[in-house]
Amino acid sequence: MYSLTHDNTAIELLAVIPETVCIRCYCSELIESLLDTMHQSGADFTNTFRGLSRLRMSGNVSESVADVKNYLLEQCATLEELQSFHAPRMDPR
Repeated sequence: MYSLTHDNTAIELLAVIPETVCIRCYCSELIESLLDTMHQSGADFTNTFRGLSRLRMSGNVSESVADVKNYLLEQCATLEELQSFHAPRMDPR
């Protein structure tokens, strides 16, 4: 699991969050969860944060969340792609 005290990425992300203690506490848990999920799933950091930057907090928020979800899912590899990538490369002699 990612630790906010030892991971520079998480510390940098937390630095841009407003100073409100309640928000910081919630956001630190959210950031830790996001980074842990990204680490476990092998998600590409650039594409994940690029996708999250599409999130609009005005207007129809649920539609915006759906758009971001679809974008992130489009970035995922298929099962066949993962199997091909992780297939043995040695000659099976």
